[in-house]
Amino acid sequence: MIKSLIYKVLLVIIFITTSSCNKWLDVKPQDGLVRQDFWKTKEQLESAVIGVYVTLVENTVVNQLFKWGELRADLVKIAPSPGKPSVDERAFAEGNILSTNSLADWSNIYRVINNCNLVIDYGPTVRDVDPTLKLEELNNKLAEVRTIRALLYFYLLRTYGEVPLQLQGVSEDTQVVALPKSSEAQIFEQIIADLKFAEENALTDYGNPQFNRGRITKYAVYALEADVYLWMDKYVEANEACDKIISSGKFILEPGIPGQFYQNLYETGNSYETIFAFQYSLERPNPFWGMFIAAAKPFMASASGLENLFPSNPNDPTIQDLRAGGVSYREFDLSVWKYNGLDFEESKPASESIANFIVYRYADVLLMKAEALAWIGGRGQEALDLINQVRVRASALDKSGQVPDLNSSSSVADYVFAERGREFAFEGKRWFDILRYAKRNNYANMETLVSLGTVNIPSNLQQSVSVKLLDKNSHYLPVPFRELQANKKLVQNPFYQ
Repeated sequence: MIKSLIYKVLLVIIFITTSSCNKWLDVKPQDGLVRQDFWKTKEQLESAVIGVYVTLVENTVVNQLFKWGELRADLVKIAPSPGKPSVDERAFAEGNILSTNSLADWSNIYRVINNCNLVIDYGPTVRDVDPTLKLEELNNKLAEVRTIRALLYFYLLRTYGEVPLQLQGVSEDTQVVALPKSSEAQIFEQIIADLKFAEENALTDYGNPQFNRGRITKYAVYALEADVYLWMDKYVEANEACDKIISSGKFILEPGIPGQFYQNLYETGNSYETIFAFQYSLERPNPFWGMFIAAAKPFMASASGLENLFPSNPNDPTIQDLRAGGVSYREFDLSVWKYNGLDFEESKPASESIANFIVYRYADVLLMKAEALAWIGGRGQEALDLINQVRVRASALDKSGQVPDLNSSSSVADYVFAERGREFAFEGKRWFDILRYAKRNNYANMETLVSLGTVNIPSNLQQSVSVKLLDKNSHYLPVPFRELQANKKLVQNPFYQ
């Protein structure tokens, strides 16, 4: 990639694991490592793989992935805090996105992809000098980093539409090769190729609950496959990927017991519902306290967006969906709560902002399967049963329920979409769900995207943003300005030309 993305090979290989199995991401740099001294032992290969996870869970990365998935949707709005948010954050949330906006900068994501590529390039050479590294072990490691690479390209594809497909690791500026954007079809092809390799070679169990949910397993691979296939409108394949997780019997919905549900799934984390999550600790906290709890927090939950998802009980306002107040958000000040609460009202201190960022969990699998079944045809009742399984766990109110036409794919899919909003509020999925829902069948639901995409836009800007959103090219971010300057093979995305 371009020069700004280059990190010396030491950024990948200086990480070495500590002896504590419960703090596998708490790594320390090892001084004096150079290329010729590395890629010699299977322990060094393991260190390089852990280094990929370290860069993946850095706050700069998860911060960006979260904002890509939420700020243009209906559930997160700008908070009335002095000095916050930044100019770029406000512009992004208000639909005034330029190629110079820092949130359109993809370099943090390509940094992690480059680290994956270095492991893929140099990992196999370790077997030439360390005979104790078996081919199966090598392929286990490669499955992890190829899945992470696939995950990040999936984020890039959904965010930019087309991006350069960099598959070779670079460790110095002289190795940089200018690449044009690859087509959506080419990116999907590479994502699926990586996942098929991982499906064959990833582990199912690391023998440690934190590893099983913080490192790539076959089940994380299947979940990502299902997500990718839904985006590709390949519903049979998406359904099959979900079934591989369901039939394993290794995951359950966290029981809908007030207090315990929040504590186990979000506050403590790594419950039996979690399939893959970015792991945080006291030594490596997440970025969400500063986003949602600090006095000068830039963002808050949107009352307008929440009202659509969590209607109140007309007979008794104290009865509500388990996922509403005290779980997704704090009612009295609309603070986003999933990553920050100790209980229904008290937040953690900044130093203890260590809730994991869940990428996939079992509820996601059930609702992805329901969405796939809706479009396979003739399986509407099965889809409804899965939706109701998630709703019953959450004690969802009758008022938010729907009675879909089970013979209508779009009617059942509408219900899945609504339920995903309730289930995954503030989990970094909302904009991507809206976009997938809207673009299906040649943008049959464009009106929904425009409606939800303007919920939190200031009244004086709503008309102009609505017009922008009617152009499907506006749904993708611009190629970053500095990338265009450095790489003359890149062409700006159509809406921003």
